Order: sequence, then C-alpha cells, then structure tokens
Amino acid sequence: MELGTDKASVPNLLGAVTYPVGIIAGTSTINPILSQMLPNPDDGKVFSRKH
Repeated sequence: MELGTDKASVPNLLGAVTYPVGIIAGTSTINPILSQMLPNPDDGKVFSRKH
C-alpha cells in the first residue's frame, strides 16, 4: 500500500535520487503462498537494499 503512485505515497515523498537506480521485475515466485495473496502477475516480493 505504501508503494502507491498518489501524491501522499512513500515513493513520491522521497524525492529524486542522486545515484544510479535499476529495477528488476518478474512474474515468477519462490514463495507461492505469499504470491497467492497478491494480484497477478507478480513475483511475490518487494526487495530493497541500501548501500
């Protein structure tokens, strides 16, 4: 829910980044139970890593 696109969503509140960013998306999951709780297609997870 926090990853929405409206003005109050977390991504829009963070502002522009000043470093290279990449996005990888998929439609296969390693956790089929979690994946059943999400609308399809999905890859079951959102992963974030800080450097």
